Amino acid sequence: MSKSLIVAVALLASANAFAQPAYLDEINAWRAKADAGLRKDTGWLTLAGRWELKQGANKIGAGKENDIVFPAGVAPDALGVLHVEGTKITLKLDPGNEMRTQIEGGESFLTREMPADASKMQWVHRERLALTTFKHPAGKMILRIADQENPVRKNFAGRQWYAVSPDLHVNAKWVPYAAGKKLKIVNVLGEITDENVAGRLEFLVGGKKVSFDALADPDDKELFVIFNDPSAASDGSGTYPAGRFLVVPRPAKGKFETKIDFNRAYNPPCAFSAFTSCPLPPLQNQLKVKIEAGEKYRG
Repeated sequence: MSKSLIVAVALLASANAFAQPAYLDEINAWRAKADAGLRKDTGWLTLAGRWELKQGANKIGAGKENDIVFPAGVAPDALGVLHVEGTKITLKLDPGNEMRTQIEGGESFLTREMPADASKMQWVHRERLALTTFKHPAGKMILRIADQENPVRKNFAGRQWYAVSPDLHVNAKWVPYAAGKKLKIVNVLGEITDENVAGRLEFLVGGKKVSFDALADPDDKELFVIFNDPSAASDGSGTYPAGRFLVVPRPAKGKFETKIDFNRAYNPPCAFSAFTSCPLPPLQNQLKVKIEAGEKYRG
């Protein structure tokens, strides 16, 4: 091999081994935004409770006589009642327990109809407490609370990531499915929902052909993937055992190629809080090759 060819090969190997500065900056900015989102006032680190609401009256507060008992110190003994009628949820507070629609300022109230639609979910606030309600895809009406002084939030050391790997920013073939195709997704609580599966992504990792299914509603411009792989480890040496999430650009109609960036793979809420109900990867998304890129798991 000539000297010039040896130099060319060495330069190509170097280019593949290290991310370009602009790409590295882009990934680091995305990761910083993901970390900030986790730490926000009603982020996953603040969650302090999750309960299924029954039809009719649900007394809430820190007192033991309530239907739903909040952690000590988060709320008064008798905060009020959440009344459920079908999918209508009304919060009626006991006198003296005024809440607000924002942490600072916002509208104050003693009675308020709470949104049931998860896409319109709204938090209401009182001192260190925030609460919200929503209808789970499985049909249950759910109450979730957040504590601004949650020790989990105070002691959080930050997300942990693999070094950026350009080799795991890969080209993918897009194989769309027929409109209306559904995929059963099980969550960590054993609940099953039928989700819109838009198609299959096929790609190469380490020279091996790999594929997984992607979820999306008809008008979504992005694909959502739930996957896991053999890098999973519960001792903090790898990735989250229950799986990770990934968002992939959806090809325009009539196009059949996209790019998958595993450097943007991130942990589901369950990796940070026990008060969530994360979906698990379906069998076809449980990969046989390691994906050592994106977010790690602290254990």
